[in-house]
Amino acid sequence: NLPQCTHAVRAADTVAALARDARVLGMKDSAGDFLTFQRYLAVKRDRPDFRVLQGQESLLASSVLHGGDGAVPGVANIAPRLCVDLVRAAHAGDSARATQLQKEVTGLTRVYEQGHWLPALKSACAQLGLGNGRAAPPLEPAGDAQRAAIAALLARLP
Repeated sequence: NLPQCTHAVRAADTVAALARDARVLGMKDSAGDFLTFQRYLAVKRDRPDFRVLQGQESLLASSVLHGGDGAVPGVANIAPRLCVDLVRAAHAGDSARATQLQKEVTGLTRVYEQGHWLPALKSACAQLGLGNGRAAPPLEPAGDAQRAAIAALLARLP
C-alpha cells in the first residue's frame, strides 16, 4: 500500500479478499496511516500466517508492538542493524528499547529531507559504499550541499 505513488489506498476489505488466496503471503504498508494499518492487521484474525509489514519509518515500533510482523523501511538500506534491533525489541515486547531505537530511526529519516527522497537515499547508500548514488532519470543526483548534509547524518550512526 503506497498511495504516495499509486494515488489510491488499498482498502482493508480488498486486502482481506486477497489474503483468502494462499498464494498471497502478506503486504507492506507505507501509507503512514496507523488506523488503516490496524485494519490490515485485523486480516490476521482469519489468516494468522498472513504477514503485515510496515514501510513507514515513523511507525515501525508502534506497528510491531501492535502485532505487525516486521518492517521494510528505506532507511534499512543505510542502517540495517538499527532497524533489525528495533523490530527484535518490539517482537520481544521491550517497548522501552523499541521506542529508544524508534527515535534513532526517525532521526535518520532526515536523509529524505535532502532534496528528492530517492536520490538522497541513493547518495547515503553510495557514501556507505553501496551503489553509485544515482537514481534513474529524470531524477538528478544529490548536490554537494545535500551530500554533505547526508554525510553529517550518517556520521551519527553507531
